[in-house]
Amino acid sequence: MTIVFAKTRHEYGSYRDLWTLASLAGFQLGTIDDVDPDSDNVYVVSPMNGEIQELMPRWRKPGDRKATIVWWFLERLDSTPMLADGSFDRHRVHFDRVWVSDRWMAAQHPDLQYMTLGSHPEFGNPRGAVQYDWTHQSYVHGRRDPVYNRLRNMGLREGPNGWDDARDTVLRTSATMVHVQQFDLPLYTPLRFAIAAAYRLPLVCEKLHDSHPLDDASLIQVPLAQLPEKVRDVAGSKTDAGDRLYDALCIRHPFRQEVENAL
Repeated sequence: MTIVFAKTRHEYGSYRDLWTLASLAGFQLGTIDDVDPDSDNVYVVSPMNGEIQELMPRWRKPGDRKATIVWWFLERLDSTPMLADGSFDRHRVHFDRVWVSDRWMAAQHPDLQYMTLGSHPEFGNPRGAVQYDWTHQSYVHGRRDPVYNRLRNMGLREGPNGWDDARDTVLRTSATMVHVQQFDLPLYTPLRFAIAAAYRLPLVCEKLHDSHPLDDASLIQVPLAQLPEKVRDVAGSKTDAGDRLYDALCIRHPFRQEVENAL
């Protein structure tokens, strides 16, 4: 059995980290056009888009093919309301499994399978001297704006968003990573948390519905109104929260192990 992570033709910047983690974990990378329903392979596809929907009839359905095809749903239920608009039931019949990496989300439908999105030690690089008090590496929109502005107004140094070498430099030299939900549901954000773990970055976020597999020692959760002050305190102190986050997602729940366990 070969596990293949099959990318869409359109490149989604936010999914580059998923493909990097899969490659570091030793999985084969391909495209959705490589999916062969008559092979013994396991194919993991994400995200759902029109390209995948066009190919579904060719892939046939479980029971009418040899291959195992998994849809890894890494979006949010409030921004992609698939359980409310009927799209989940239409797509679900073409997949052997549907994974989600937030345990609260998985509990919202019996056909959603929870699996932990782990990280990988080689995804990050050794930390350098601190230049920034915080970074978020996220799209600034809606409810994030006032929190980030408050952090700036407090005089805390912001590590700018970026990709590739520029992002690597910021992640290695920031004191904390901050996560504010883009929408109202307080959900686990698996890729961002995996990034922070690989860089041993203390992660400060809003209180979540379910932070599994992280506990209070590896994830710093506070009410949103208290978040800027907590970031200031964490940035100005010595904490092992980043090391504990690394241990949780890179050592105890590494990417490859969790994918294989989910299958």
